[in-house]
Amino acid sequence: MFVKKLADYPWSSYFSIISNKKSSIEKDKVFYQFDTKENFIDSHQQKTDIIAVEKWLNIKVV
Repeated sequence: MFVKKLADYPWSSYFSIISNKKSSIEKDKVFYQFDTKENFIDSHQQKTDIIAVEKWLNIKVV
């Protein structure tokens, strides 16, 4: 099942990435993909358009 916000996905590394704690995650590389840490956070707080995701993945979730 999909979630309404990407940050709510139970196996997400989201909170590890935004944390100031050290980790093995290359956070700078992640933030580079979103330009800034703030953009990364903002993009993960938006609601997910399930229909658009289904079309993009070419699947139909029942």
